[in-house]
Amino acid sequence: MDTTSSMLDPARRALATLAVALVAPAHGAEPAAAPAEPLETSWTCWYNGDSRVLCRVAAAPALDAAPLTTAYPGRDTLPEAVRTIHERPALLRGRTITIPLHSPPEDMDNAEELACAVMCGIRTACRVDFFRDVAELALRHEEDPALE
Repeated sequence: MDTTSSMLDPARRALATLAVALVAPAHGAEPAAAPAEPLETSWTCWYNGDSRVLCRVAAAPALDAAPLTTAYPGRDTLPEAVRTIHERPALLRGRTITIPLHSPPEDMDNAEELACAVMCGIRTACRVDFFRDVAELALRHEEDPALE
């Protein structure tokens, strides 16, 4: 056995023990997990009360991840904006996507289905949280100090 490596082993063990002690949680609490990059794209969409559905990215895989969809029939005929929504939604963080309607929807289930179809297309690793009006959206995202 090499004497240099045998001297380093106790040093490495001591360093590892110190690192564990420094990051060990206080009072038996579990350590906070590092936030993982989402594997699924999620959108927050809402009916604006007029004739549009608005959507924003809530979570999306990192930009350096591979495109979210593989080639599928008709992909090349889609407008560039639609391909970006489906394949690189992280590029759209902080932007609002507008889905125009010709008139106010008579059935909100259909408006929700439209939002899902536009924002997710054929991807299964995608979901839409749909809010039927702005008040419902505001209540859901209201900051409540009691929740902290």
